Amino acid sequence: MRRTVLALVTFGVVNKRELLTEFFQHSFYWHQIQERNPKKLDDVIATGLKSADWLIENKLVEEDYGLLLPTPVGKAVAQSGLLPTTAMAFLELLGKNADVLDREFERHIPALIHLVCGCDEFSGNRPSRFLPWPAGRAPVNSNGFLLAQPLLGPLDRTDNRTNQCAHALILFSRGEPERNIRHQTNIPSGQLHRLATDIAWVLDGLRKIASVPELGYSQTLTNQLSMLARQIQWGAPAEALDMLRVAQREGVPGFGRQRALALLQQGIQTFDQLLASAKDTLSAVLGSERRTTALLSAVATCLGFRGDRYRKVHIELAAKLGLTDVIDKCSSALGEEYETAMKALMEVERSWTVTTVDDGKQQNVPDLLLTLGNKSVLIECKTTTKNPPMIKKEDAFAVMQKAVDFDPAIFRATLGKPGYDEHSKKKVQAAKDITLIEHDVFVEGMLRVCAGKVSPSDFIDWIAMPGLTELERLGGSPSYEILREL
Repeated sequence: MRRTVLALVTFGVVNKRELLTEFFQHSFYWHQIQERNPKKLDDVIATGLKSADWLIENKLVEEDYGLLLPTPVGKAVAQSGLLPTTAMAFLELLGKNADVLDREFERHIPALIHLVCGCDEFSGNRPSRFLPWPAGRAPVNSNGFLLAQPLLGPLDRTDNRTNQCAHALILFSRGEPERNIRHQTNIPSGQLHRLATDIAWVLDGLRKIASVPELGYSQTLTNQLSMLARQIQWGAPAEALDMLRVAQREGVPGFGRQRALALLQQGIQTFDQLLASAKDTLSAVLGSERRTTALLSAVATCLGFRGDRYRKVHIELAAKLGLTDVIDKCSSALGEEYETAMKALMEVERSWTVTTVDDGKQQNVPDLLLTLGNKSVLIECKTTTKNPPMIKKEDAFAVMQKAVDFDPAIFRATLGKPGYDEHSKKKVQAAKDITLIEHDVFVEGMLRVCAGKVSPSDFIDWIAMPGLTELERLGGSPSYEILREL
């Protein structure tokens, strides 16, 4: 009920207590109960109103002049789809351990997985998802395994189901073979994959909540939560994620996590290393010449691996704002033309100054300098035509070397089209003075500025935040909402 009431308030269906009652009275559920057990109707209304009180008490909803309004955190919780109790428990944990997680995130991955397995999504009075039951009676030592980890909460040694599921997922995210995982935890492979999907979904929802700007958690911390969700989803280290996604997208037969992990064991972590390897060597690792040929073909020809997810709505909004030509050039331009196109887009906003630093007179310098008052950001523009089209870490971090002679107080950012590989995303998590911004995310932010939904000052603060830029931190209305308003 708390999740339902929060969603109704957040998405504008209900904004008063009396309307909450009216909503339930017009629901199909109400009419079902009315026919079967009319006395229960009073409980429905009472529970709904108590839920509203709980949401207000926990600052997910505000009541102002008789109106119910979501707080920024409440809106993020509603959009995540998580139970409000799950979100509040996580935020309480984060409030106590944010500094520790920022410094030693990887060391505390087992603790995070254990906490998520024991959250209300799986173990509350009305769980929304279910942990699998361990299959088999072979003795396991999940309790001992978890006791050896730096946990962030108590360990109930009598809760074998939660502990064995957490143990299995920790091993799964590290790339342990599934037969070994079953032997150590009694969790079968099929159930493990389903559980991994659920846990990854919860972690991604928690990442979105922690990204709310007013909470003040670092972008590098939420970047790490996002990557952990992907590692659990695929059951592999970060280095294998790009390979797995391309293989799945292109339908490479028989190539899954075990094949990807076998490549990692041979020192093949990047697409360049894969393409440079002898075909006989790859066939020996992958167990089939046909599979090897299909994988090489997928890597060499995969198109649109990371396309512009906002392209359609951006085109429509650009037409409303009179920026069609500017956005079209940003979408199609490559190389030096991309730098020119992005400069033209930034120059639509007149309150700041955009300077071309790499004007042909200076060598090995960043492309652009964006300045507003005493705030400045050096921007390197990178595109790639290789397949799969992902910016590698050598290009992503080139701005640091190019900007070495500039004032250290000036922030550094790389604008990459279309996006970055997992190596870059992992490396930037430890960065304190560089931002990686994907093309479609940057354009989305600029359109919010051009539509007057985000201030230029807030935009510069956003692109000067270390890590991989997240739209949740920008604020303002998203482009699809702006489009509806115009």
